[in-house]
Amino acid sequence: MKVRKPCRYGAVPGTPLWGYDYGDYPIHSFKHNTHPNAYIPLTVSAGGDDKWHRNCVRHRHCSRIFAIEYVVDGVFIFTHNKVSYRCEKGDIFLVHLEADCSMCCETVFASKKMICLDGPILKTLISSIGLENVTVIRGGDRTEIDRCFDEILALCGTETPGMHHQLSLLTYNLLIELAKQVECADLPPPLLRGIDFIRSHIRSELFLDDLVAYSGVSKATLHRIFVKYLKTSPMNYYLELKMNEAKSMLLSNQRVKEVARRLNFSSAAYFSAEFKKRYGISPRSYCLKDDLH
Repeated sequence: MKVRKPCRYGAVPGTPLWGYDYGDYPIHSFKHNTHPNAYIPLTVSAGGDDKWHRNCVRHRHCSRIFAIEYVVDGVFIFTHNKVSYRCEKGDIFLVHLEADCSMCCETVFASKKMICLDGPILKTLISSIGLENVTVIRGGDRTEIDRCFDEILALCGTETPGMHHQLSLLTYNLLIELAKQVECADLPPPLLRGIDFIRSHIRSELFLDDLVAYSGVSKATLHRIFVKYLKTSPMNYYLELKMNEAKSMLLSNQRVKEVARRLNFSSAAYFSAEFKKRYGISPRSYCLKDDLH
C-alpha cells in the first residue's frame, strides 16, 4: 500500500527543502547539466518532466534556484511568499531566488515541465525584463514558449558540442517571450507596439519620430503612457535595454569595441562614457569585476 513519507531531504520546517512523498511520487525525470565555463552568461542547470500525486508536497525556504514550472496536466497549488495561486494546464509559475515557496496538487494526479536556470546575468536579466515581481503567467500564445521548452529539454544532459551556447540562447529567448506575455496582459496596445519597435532596434539606431509613427499615437501620448506604465521615457527605455544587452555581451567576453560596434554606438568612447554614466563603472572594469567573482 502506498504511504505518505518524508522526502529524502526530510520533513523539518525551515530547512532549505523539505516535504512529503507518496509512494513513487513525485516522479522527477530530470536531466542535469555540468557547470559551463564562466563565460557562459545564462544556462540551464537542470530540466525535465515532473509527475505528482495529491499527497505530495514540497516546501522551499529562501530558494536557492530560479525555476520555470509549466503545468501540463491537472491543477497545482503554488504558494510564493505566503500568497497562493491555483495553476491549471498551460499556466506557468516562477520559483524565484530567495523566496519562500511551496507546491502541491489539487487534482489526484498532475504533471508539469520544469527548467532550472543559472548564470552570472540571471538575476540582472530577470529584473531588467520585468519578471522580478511576476509569479504566475496565464493565457497567451504558447507556441514560442513550447518550442523553447522542447528544444531546451532535448538538449539537457546531452553534452553535445556547443550545447551550453545553444542553451544560453534558447533560455534568453524563453525569458524574453515570458516577459512579452506578461506585458501583453496588462499594457495598452500603443505601448506594446512601442516596446516591440524598440526591441527590434536594440542593435541599430532608433529615431523617435519612427517610434511615434509605429506606435500610432502622438509623441506626447506615447511619452505619457511610457511614464505611466514603465516609469521612464521611451528613449530612456531604449537605452536601458541597449545597456542590458551590452552587459550580457561583455559577460560573454566580447571586447568593448566590438560591443560598441554591434550595438551601433557612434564610437567605443561614447559607449564607454554612457555605460559609466549609467552604472558608475567602465565597461572594461565591469568585465574585470565579474572575473573576480
